[in-house]
Amino acid sequence: MICRRLFLFLEKKVMNINLLSANPEDLEDLVSDPGYSLVSNQILREGKEIGFMYRDRPEEKEDSGWRFLSGEEEQDYLDDESNSRYIGLNAMANIDRSIIPLLKSRIGSEFEKIDGEWHPVASH
Repeated sequence: MICRRLFLFLEKKVMNINLLSANPEDLEDLVSDPGYSLVSNQILREGKEIGFMYRDRPEEKEDSGWRFLSGEEEQDYLDDESNSRYIGLNAMANIDRSIIPLLKSRIGSEFEKIDGEWHPVASH
């Protein structure tokens, strides 16, 4: 119950950053996974689109492992923890519904958006 309240709070916090034009109560339940993701402030605060997403090994039970970036971040930006926030997966799905089919992908999956379509990134 505490985790659910935390995710609702995080989803409302996204709304307070003016990411979506809807009210927090208007978030649709688009994904069943109540987990959270790590999201770049370039998306959250600057309003850039999600351009790169990858699934890392979760750090704890509630962590989905998903990381969302604009794809324009420099390494120094990524190294600074203050440049990202934990946000519920459902809030992210409300921001960009095109991520929904990819959310069941395995750990280690990486995708980049090219011309509005997601493409898998070849493993290194």
